Amino acid sequence: LANYKKIGDKKRIAEIHQNIGMVYSKKGDYHSAINEFDESFSYSIETNYLQSIGIVYLSKAFAYSKLKDFSLANAFADKSMEIAHKLNDKLTIAEVYKIKGVIQRSLQNYILSENYLQTSNRLNKETGNKLNQAELLFFIEKKLKEREPFYNQANIILDSSTTTEHTFEEKVLPY
Repeated sequence: LANYKKIGDKKRIAEIHQNIGMVYSKKGDYHSAINEFDESFSYSIETNYLQSIGIVYLSKAFAYSKLKDFSLANAFADKSMEIAHKLNDKLTIAEVYKIKGVIQRSLQNYILSENYLQTSNRLNKETGNKLNQAELLFFIEKKLKEREPFYNQANIILDSSTTTEHTFEEKVLPY
């Protein structure tokens, strides 16, 4: 970082702050990550480095989703999507759809979440990005396993000869 600051390579400085932010995110320190993303953003704006700006927005969307600030997460995801479309960057578009799917899942908007995740999966297939596709499928499998108790409970209740609409709503729908 010091060397790039010495020679004034603002694009590399932006990338380094972005990478440091990602390390903080990986460690679960989302506030420090956001600070690094803000540093990256400043340098990226100065140099009109659109790809970096888009990634910063995406990274902030992820961090804010982890902090459960879903309105900010969604806003940053939308900003990232705008830039990704300008750059025709399908990989980032796929990642934005994935984050938007995660956000909607957290907000219990399951149908919208599934639509976003399926779109992300389709785009990852189209671009041949097997790593992102595998990460997405792992996430989906994990979420399906979380819902397994719901389906088991629903089947037990539906198989019962005494199931009424009231019983179903009372015992299954809270899941």
